[in-house]
Amino acid sequence: MFINENVKEIKISDIRIIAEKLQKYSNSINLTIGEPDLEVAQEIKEAAAYHALNSKIKYSPVGGLPELREKVAKYYNENFGGNYNINNVIITVGSTEALSSTMQTILAKGDEVLIPTPAYVGYEPLSNFYGAVPRFIDMRENNFSLTAEILEKNITEKTKLIILTYPNNPSGMILDEEEMGKIVKLLKDREIYLISDEIYASITFDKYTSFAKYSEELKKQLIIINGFSKSHCMTGYRVGYILTNEELQAQIKKVSQYKITSTSTLSQLAAITALDKCSDVSVAKEIYKKRVEFFVNEIEKIGFKCLKPKGAFYVFASYENIEKLKNINSLELAFDILEKIHLGLVPGSAFKVEGYVRFSIVHDIPVLKEAIERLEKYILEK
Repeated sequence: MFINENVKEIKISDIRIIAEKLQKYSNSINLTIGEPDLEVAQEIKEAAAYHALNSKIKYSPVGGLPELREKVAKYYNENFGGNYNINNVIITVGSTEALSSTMQTILAKGDEVLIPTPAYVGYEPLSNFYGAVPRFIDMRENNFSLTAEILEKNITEKTKLIILTYPNNPSGMILDEEEMGKIVKLLKDREIYLISDEIYASITFDKYTSFAKYSEELKKQLIIINGFSKSHCMTGYRVGYILTNEELQAQIKKVSQYKITSTSTLSQLAAITALDKCSDVSVAKEIYKKRVEFFVNEIEKIGFKCLKPKGAFYVFASYENIEKLKNINSLELAFDILEKIHLGLVPGSAFKVEGYVRFSIVHDIPVLKEAIERLEKYILEK
């Protein structure tokens, strides 16, 4: 029977494969999936429980509950310098559906999607689903720091979309504000969409600027994607959102409707409480920062060379300076480490960068210390 060729060519991500294989080991340490270990705030859980018991949970309106859409717009205006209203917002099933519905709306067969590396694993298959051509910009020579000049050199007449992720997954890098201004100037008169994936915007250790600051200058092109999974640890609630101009919002909403009908009403009610009572995530940020700094410091002692994260909760580390490891490709290394020391990490190849691995720092320091001790032993015995 027929199966769409775009689907047949896509593989399950290495992240999920490694995480699943890790489950067969009772003493495993999982540093693969970016799922916060911190608890969902009690107020959010109580709100979900209250509404489950006392409210009539029916279909949400297409595009999301009006109250939540209003609060998302207000949240972005107050915290990230946006200029949004309810008609700029769509509530989605996590940021992944936000990406999927947006890309399905704006991409046609043969369109090029520019993606600087290291790049989140979902961008390539989503581009392929809709017949577009992902083009990766190799950022290694510039220490993974994007500039408007680099971007301009890679734009062609087929470029339809640029996807930027800051804080970046997997590197934790953020985009310099001066460079953002240059990118805005570069794009504002072009027929090129910009998706700013800001799912980690609330988890920053340094000064951070959202593209929301330029929402008026890039009104035609800008699409911001975010959600509650990372900022409020609400991974299982599956609530994301899109912020864009009203015309595009109306078009994406049609795609989202026929893809999912609507996001879980109960989860949206919990998200309203998250914005009302739990928007201060400073405690969580300090926990992530402490863990990341500890891990970077300790792993560099055993030979890895790390990018210094300025946000998110990942460490992207090069092993090319370690003599025993330097000639091993990252996927082979990840599987060998999994089998030998029952430690799960993600190969850099998943993010289109060889010679690196990503650690998801979502455990407390004693667990991270054990992970590093296993790695050190692995290298010594290699």
